[in-house]
Amino acid sequence: MSCISLASVVTSGMLDEFLLMKYSFELFHGDALRWSVRCDASSHQTLRSIANISCTVFGRKLPSAHIELGSPHWVEVVQQKMGAMDDAWTPPHIEGVIYVDADLIFTANILDDLLVRKEDLRLSPNFYPESRKYLIPTHGYYNSGFIFSRARRFCSYWKHAATLNASPWSEQASLNGARQHFTTSECEKFANIGWWRSVAFPIYDEIPPECQFLHVHLFQPLGTPKRLLDKTYALHCVNFLNDSGSDPHHILLNQILNRDHSGWYKASLTLTR
Repeated sequence: MSCISLASVVTSGMLDEFLLMKYSFELFHGDALRWSVRCDASSHQTLRSIANISCTVFGRKLPSAHIELGSPHWVEVVQQKMGAMDDAWTPPHIEGVIYVDADLIFTANILDDLLVRKEDLRLSPNFYPESRKYLIPTHGYYNSGFIFSRARRFCSYWKHAATLNASPWSEQASLNGARQHFTTSECEKFANIGWWRSVAFPIYDEIPPECQFLHVHLFQPLGTPKRLLDKTYALHCVNFLNDSGSDPHHILLNQILNRDHSGWYKASLTLTR
């Protein structure tokens, strides 16, 4: 597995979620793989002490630990994804890079499937319901929270394509044309499951037992309608782990409960049972 490396982007407001994401990945795959992380100065204070992470600090100090979706500062952060992927190619003999957003939770092994893939890219469709497919031109057919690339030139292609798109979601919408330049396969529906796939909120689609990883904000504060949606979906995911018969899922659940300093998930599980 040493021929594969991982990349991510972390800010102080996403640090707790990144650490849980990394824990969940290593629960199923071990800790032998290297991580290349683009991070802000605040999160660097923690990340620099972790043995299998290489950090590159980006940009000026952000105005807030919690950045609003679609804001200029949010765009500044997500555009670090291309650089993080490029950094991950630096060690010799790398044959592929997996980019992962900080707010994923791995619930199964994904490497066994990825390592047999020979295409340049493996991308994750958003799988929008019919009522939301109008978002594809601006928000993207693919979700940029998970990308596996065997082609280093993809990093420069992605960065250039994103600069040609004026949308706040340019890093994601720019993936729409990737199939024209790279051989590409697509993740199945049980990968990268997020709230946007459901037709109505807060009634979410059932998470399948074969789920590989979830896309969920667990530790963000309330304060906006979007964050309330995130929190209700997070509880949906916590309930999935709680109801699962899988030992690793129960380990993840306990990690979430222990890392949730507000105690909200533990109280919610008690009240809803």
